Amino acid sequence: MGDGYTQQIYNEVYNMRYKLDELINMKYQVENLGERLNQSSDLLRENNELLKEIRDHLKKKDSSGPTF
Repeated sequence: MGDGYTQQIYNEVYNMRYKLDELINMKYQVENLGERLNQSSDLLRENNELLKEIRDHLKKKDSSGPTF
């Protein structure tokens, strides 16, 4: 009984270690996604600021009348 029981425990520990490695990999993937989302958010914010500047510039140009 002892040998089979020891093997069963060894197998369960091995499986837990494998699952732990999977969880650690998922943690790194989530962190990576978080960083990428932050970068995307920063880029969107910058794009919105540039679009606002362009709109403001176009409004000023339109309000100044025709340029002949």
